Amino acid sequence: MLSPIPHVSIVRKIHRSKEDELAHECAYNIVNAFPTTILDKLNQLRHDIPLDHSRPTCPRRYFTELPSVEAEQDEGEQPTTHIQQYRINDPWVGKSIDLALQTWGLGHLKSLPKFRFLEYGEGGHMIQHQDGFSVHPTHGTTSVATMLIYLSTCHEGGQTAIYQTPKKRIKKKKKRLTKQQRKDGKTNATQVMEQPETKVAKEVPQLVEAVPAILNSALIFPHPWLHAGLPVVAKHPKICLRVDLCLAVEQCGQVDTQGYLKVKDFIKKEEVDVVGVPHTCTQVHT
Repeated sequence: MLSPIPHVSIVRKIHRSKEDELAHECAYNIVNAFPTTILDKLNQLRHDIPLDHSRPTCPRRYFTELPSVEAEQDEGEQPTTHIQQYRINDPWVGKSIDLALQTWGLGHLKSLPKFRFLEYGEGGHMIQHQDGFSVHPTHGTTSVATMLIYLSTCHEGGQTAIYQTPKKRIKKKKKRLTKQQRKDGKTNATQVMEQPETKVAKEVPQLVEAVPAILNSALIFPHPWLHAGLPVVAKHPKICLRVDLCLAVEQCGQVDTQGYLKVKDFIKKEEVDVVGVPHTCTQVHT
């Protein structure tokens, strides 16, 4: 009797810059992320959940695996009845995602029990933005990363674009002296003001990579990373499951004053080239 072929995922790191690479800060793009049985169950679940058209960006389907209706709203989310009404008693979605994270060598990350399907039609897109964080309703840890699980393939358009966060440049502007100031013997602006006037200029964000939406692939990136959803082309809808990830309780470090867990804690310090676990062989390319 032949042994079943093990499920194989390929994990690729995405760095915005050399500085990110040196600091071990990166995103992850996973191909062939889940077994087919999990994808089939996700699609069946998606069709069972009512479609919410209240958000201007795209229709969504909310659900939670919390045992009660105590699901708190994510920061920036508008209240919706679906996130309270549709609950799964068996938390198989979170368990499947957490198991996959372990097989990818990312076991220090865990999924929050609140999810939403995003469905972009023709022309659907999301402008450049940074994601807000969520708080785990049970142990109070703060989410640090976004995970997108793609449930359709966009042969054209629909990519998730990752940008280098632009740096603010401060230009010093000299202040001209008035006639009276010149009569009083002033020779330059620094004598009449403590600091010269400044003007803040923002650089144009530079595209790092446009990750295509491919069925059964996933993208994980830190919340503060600037990103956008590029316009979807007709006949190629973009459907994905949005998941917030937090650090496992035993991995949690200190929380900064804004409630974000430090992004450097999101990445493991040790570098892994090949990770092999039972039933899975995951290759990590740097």
